[in-house]
Amino acid sequence: MMDKTTLVSNQKINPQIYEDLFHYSTTPSALFDMNEKCVLANHSFYIQLGYPAEKQQEMNLNLLQIFEDKTQGNIFIEQLRVRQIIRRQEIRLTTSNKHVLPVLLSGRAFSSNGKQFLHISFTDISRLKELEETIRKDNAKIISIMENSAAGLFYVNADGILTNLNMRLVELSGIDERVFLGQPVREWLGTLFSKTSEPEILQKRFTVALSNLDQYPKIEFTIKTGVTLHYEIVLFPVKDESGLSLGWGGIVQDITELKQQVDWKLELLSILSHDIRSPLATLKGHISVLQENYTQWGNEMVKDFLDTIGKNIDKLSHQVDRNLALTRVEGGDLGIRPQSIDLVQCIEQAVSYITDKNDHLEIDLIHEDSLAKTRADPSRIEEVVINLLDNAVRYNPPDKNIIIEISSSGSWLIVSVRDFGKGIPTNKQKTIFDKYVRVDEDETGTGLGLYISRKIIEAHGGQIHVQSPLPGMQEGTEFTFTLPITYTSLQKKAHTDKQRSTNLATNQEFTILVVEDEPDQLLFLKTILSEEGYQVDTTMNGVSALDMIKISSPDLILLDWILPGMPGLTVCRGIRRYTNVPIIVVTSCTDQEDLLTAFNAGADDYIIKPFDRHELFARINALLRREGSLHNPAKSNRFSASGLIIDFDTHEVWLDGKNLFLPRTEYEILEYMALHRNQLLTYHQIIDSINALTVENSRNALYVHISRLRKKIEPDPHNPSFIVTRWGIGYVFLPN
Repeated sequence: MMDKTTLVSNQKINPQIYEDLFHYSTTPSALFDMNEKCVLANHSFYIQLGYPAEKQQEMNLNLLQIFEDKTQGNIFIEQLRVRQIIRRQEIRLTTSNKHVLPVLLSGRAFSSNGKQFLHISFTDISRLKELEETIRKDNAKIISIMENSAAGLFYVNADGILTNLNMRLVELSGIDERVFLGQPVREWLGTLFSKTSEPEILQKRFTVALSNLDQYPKIEFTIKTGVTLHYEIVLFPVKDESGLSLGWGGIVQDITELKQQVDWKLELLSILSHDIRSPLATLKGHISVLQENYTQWGNEMVKDFLDTIGKNIDKLSHQVDRNLALTRVEGGDLGIRPQSIDLVQCIEQAVSYITDKNDHLEIDLIHEDSLAKTRADPSRIEEVVINLLDNAVRYNPPDKNIIIEISSSGSWLIVSVRDFGKGIPTNKQKTIFDKYVRVDEDETGTGLGLYISRKIIEAHGGQIHVQSPLPGMQEGTEFTFTLPITYTSLQKKAHTDKQRSTNLATNQEFTILVVEDEPDQLLFLKTILSEEGYQVDTTMNGVSALDMIKISSPDLILLDWILPGMPGLTVCRGIRRYTNVPIIVVTSCTDQEDLLTAFNAGADDYIIKPFDRHELFARINALLRREGSLHNPAKSNRFSASGLIIDFDTHEVWLDGKNLFLPRTEYEILEYMALHRNQLLTYHQIIDSINALTVENSRNALYVHISRLRKKIEPDPHNPSFIVTRWGIGYVFLPN
């Protein structure tokens, strides 16, 4: 039996044991002579590099051969010869099929039996490299998400160190992240909180929030640096898959606009409440007095009371409409209902509104005689003037009058509102028409008045701007806005008694069906229509209305929007199955989308409650005249093709049902070309026929107007189908 010493001795010299350990080791390993030829390699070495192990004797493998980069391989071999040993150097080897294998390569130089050898071994790290690349990409995604987020983001590790902070948060906080990254988060938070109005209170709230991270607590704070900014921080925990905490983070958002919107809505509700309560109080008082004492008064006093009630109803309707329009500004739908208006009269109403609220206020209104009319929504234009006057009253000194001036220039009406206050700083003038901007940040108000005014004027095709100080002065402000002049048919002369008698006799030929479920409104409509001479049928629900038109179709139908059982629009669709009789929808709705729904249901026109009786009669007469012309057609004084309509009587242009409100020069060019359609019109012919173009550079002016027209009427302005250019000569108007 062999003793321990003999066993150890045998183990040291037993070549078979060493050979087995070498050849079947999981670590790829090989011996190379000093000529860099492989003299011995284990199984793993061949397999990892893609060489068949069973043919190793036939291979003449060279050490440099296994390196992807031969230069790098030469450097490694030389270093190994010099240093005798190299441990785990990251390098890239190449397999037999040219596949690149990232490894940690180790080497050792040694002598055996008087010969020098190089021992090479390596560890495959391709899987580690894949994981590293995955981590790198994931990290890049996280960084990209953070940096491109609209909100500020930061991350704090489990040791309380601020490790990540995106650029949006740097912008919001105004703090250089390079100073605080890698530092305890309390240092960054301390600097941030020091900018707030109540840093100690905010710090306490933050401490409480950190103890409740699982609840995603929210903290609001305010920073005041010239302007007041409101922020919100939402904290959240960061955990691994097992639920172990890795730290926490925060989302920081600028909620200034949201706060301002809330303030705006609250102020709007306050305005709405005041504007409605005032006329309601007057109405209530006058009605109660009338109910108790009207029998003791003469007709004149009763008439005065009724006039006051009527005016306050109009005022109440106007205020509701005005405030409703203000709520639509944010959605971009101002609910504009344009009509031909006397701008002077519209502005006088705005002045009256302002002076009623401000005792001893003096406003000078200066205007040209016989100003052209414009097509605009009087309520919206009145709103603009009220906003401008509110600003003027706020700053104008009490010893000077505010001045409003109305003039015309070319195709524009120009309105300016002038005060002699401190003026608007130059740095504010470029942004004064933006949302929530105030001249003084400490002043009251929402900062929306001028923004709304700009939106309204631009919706009418005009512009608004400010000048401050006034010319030749060191103070004062002048706001100026423009509206395009459009032309409507001349006002008809007032009817004489004889004409009224003729109308009454003519109206008796027509029967109007009124469908209205409110008894008072039904009685009102029947009374005024009967007084005008019409034959009137009535019903209070849609089902009866459908039954009535099956028996005898009326000449026109007044249909209420909201009816019991069957909605007005459903009734409208039902009527269209039996007859094409004109339908006027009577509604209190002012939403443009809803009104378009009425037309899609088959309505011919609509009128909004409350309405003026003369407006109702005008709409009825227009539809009845149209129906009459179908049976006795006359020559149409209009152009119509491919959705484009030009009314030569009213000077109005419509495209696909939308009024284009063209300025005077553009309309005259379009009218001239439409009247001479399919003809080659030279530049000189057009210029000589359009008064506004008989100035210097008229050819260039014509080009500009034609370009603007194309943008408004052509489906593709770059490939016009209506106004076609004949280069060097002129244009041809070609109806499709």
